[in-house]
Amino acid sequence: MPKSYGERIEKLKEQREKIERRLNTLEQKATNKKWKRDTRRKIIVGGAVLAEMQIDPEFADLIQGLLARYVERPNDRADIVDLLQSDSQSAAPADGLSDGG
Repeated sequence: MPKSYGERIEKLKEQREKIERRLNTLEQKATNKKWKRDTRRKIIVGGAVLAEMQIDPEFADLIQGLLARYVERPNDRADIVDLLQSDSQSAAPADGLSDGG
């Protein structure tokens, strides 16, 4: 005997809910992967920029100007205070640590 309309509707609603949960999980994984990739790219680019700043004083001046102009939040500025100073002012990193090679 075929199931009633009510039973079939309930079964389809359960299936829809299950599919929606799976879809939400996949969407969140995709968002997380995109965020991680973006963060990794920023770290790589930042490392290259910092390395070039140590080699090229003109490039360092350009980057210092960009940082001074665009980094506005006090907490962010505090983290890069050594990069905002000219070479003569920033002989050592602000936190007192050295690269240690």
